[in-house]
Amino acid sequence: MDHHAERVQEKIMLVFTVVTTIFLPLSFMSSFFALQIAAFPRDSVSGQVNRPIEKLLRYFVGISLSISILLILIAFNVQVLAIVWDTLRSEHMVGLAIRLTKLLPDSPK
Repeated sequence: MDHHAERVQEKIMLVFTVVTTIFLPLSFMSSFFALQIAAFPRDSVSGQVNRPIEKLLRYFVGISLSISILLILIAFNVQVLAIVWDTLRSEHMVGLAIRLTKLLPDSPK
């Protein structure tokens, strides 16, 4: 594949990742709120609702937004992260090789 085709494919995958990251939590939310319930089951002793929908909604929206924003930032900065990863990995491997060579016995003369 030529360079231009690879770039086009990268952009398509980026768009797919962002769209999936946005719409997957939304589709779960729409399925969740399509349930025909007003509240979750009540505690038999106190009569209180065990898990009010408002509380669950706050948790769900907060967690979903946090994860979505993080994944979108990663998707848009994947090249930078790859460069950082390669740099750290190569530096670590060089350091490891130096330490291992120090552990080897001296060669006979």
